[in-house]
Amino acid sequence: MSGMVASLLLLVGTVFSLLGAVGLVRFPDVFSRTHATAMSTTLGTLGVVLAGTVYFGAQGSVPWRLLLVIPFLFWTSTAGGFVLRRAAHRTGVPLAPETVQDDPWAPTGTLEERYRSAGHRIVQGR
Repeated sequence: MSGMVASLLLLVGTVFSLLGAVGLVRFPDVFSRTHATAMSTTLGTLGVVLAGTVYFGAQGSVPWRLLLVIPFLFWTSTAGGFVLRRAAHRTGVPLAPETVQDDPWAPTGTLEERYRSAGHRIVQGR
């Protein structure tokens, strides 16, 4: 029974890894690609690690090393993806043209219009 559960977890991890590879090829910009690879790395490897834990745990040994991989994986994968996206943003890598930014706090209008709408007064020539 544990062999079937381990096989199912291994299959789920493999599917997530495959979807990440497809996302890496199909997504248009670096931000989407790094998101797809970070998510697939986390979830795909989690499935494989849990499969190993279930399989070897049923044989009587406690796979502590495999269990220690899980928090390390979650932290490093998300942090690595964040650092890559931040570096791309700071170096000016553009978004794909079809990307929609849904930011309610994004400033609209010119600087003068924003100052006036906030109730500020612009004094000319000092």
